[in-house]
Amino acid sequence: MAIFSGQIPGSVDGEPVLRYDGAWVVRMVVECSHCGAPLDIEQGKSVYKCNYCGTKNAPQSMRVVAPVTPQTWTPPKVWSAPAHTAAAGQTLKYQRGLNRMILMITLVSVLIPLVATFFATGGGRMFATWLWDQKSTLECPPNGRLELEGIDAKVKSGPVIEMAGNCQVTIKKSKLRGTIGIKGGANGRIVIVDTTIEAEEIGIEGGGNATIEVEGSTIRSKQVGIKAGGNGQVEVSGSKVHGDEVGIEGANRKVVLRSKCEVDGGEKGVVLGGNGNLEIRDSSVTAKKGIAIEGSANNEVVCRGGSIAGATALKLSFNAGVDVAKCKVTGKQDAGR
Repeated sequence: MAIFSGQIPGSVDGEPVLRYDGAWVVRMVVECSHCGAPLDIEQGKSVYKCNYCGTKNAPQSMRVVAPVTPQTWTPPKVWSAPAHTAAAGQTLKYQRGLNRMILMITLVSVLIPLVATFFATGGGRMFATWLWDQKSTLECPPNGRLELEGIDAKVKSGPVIEMAGNCQVTIKKSKLRGTIGIKGGANGRIVIVDTTIEAEEIGIEGGGNATIEVEGSTIRSKQVGIKAGGNGQVEVSGSKVHGDEVGIEGANRKVVLRSKCEVDGGEKGVVLGGNGNLEIRDSSVTAKKGIAIEGSANNEVVCRGGSIAGATALKLSFNAGVDVAKCKVTGKQDAGR
């Protein structure tokens, strides 16, 4: 048997080949330098691992068994190392298929829990964000969580972001434009920081029992700035909220305005509905031609500094609690007593 003199890169009809005794070949059978087992090799490697003993062979150390691998050739399942080899007397099993199977099982056993953990911890939302064209509605699934920063989205029809129940959305340093900026689901949480929202209908719409937190942002809408569902809370800090019709609207809600917030509506500044609670701290509520603060039964309005101004400053129904002594009030007052 001749010695395989090494690899010389070449090709025949675009296929990589080996060179043996001056002829170009695609594949050949060589002998492992440690156990003598036959190995079917092809051009492209500088080291060949034996499928029987695992020895890594350099091309220069292997003897050629067949210059061209026969089409019908298959490696023996068991190999007995001959006397002239270092592994003489050993019976070795062909391991290539087994190794692949073991590798596949190992990969699957590792990948499945990794993928499950990835999605369980909210990693799946990253894909939605990466693939989002910022021209169509981005959906937050039930119990999902989205964290967006540096977004400049404009959606011609529908909400920019639509939330299912129990979803949490945090948006920072972004700009959203659409029919509705954010449409929330029940029991959700919406956090807006250093962001501008411009809407045709509603800037932020919260579902029932949802929490809305706005900080250092501007919300503008041709209808309602923030429309909150029942039984939740709205906290606005250092922000501007404007609605051509209503600034903030909600029922059975606690609304807190602090740190020089400006809330104004063309017709109504804040609409509480029934059983609402409005707390104003160093902020303003304005509806120059309409009602600054309106509520039905069982509302409480407390102002700890700031101003309330409108053609009608306060219009509340019965059982209202009002404490605006520390606030500048401009306009008629009907506390519902």
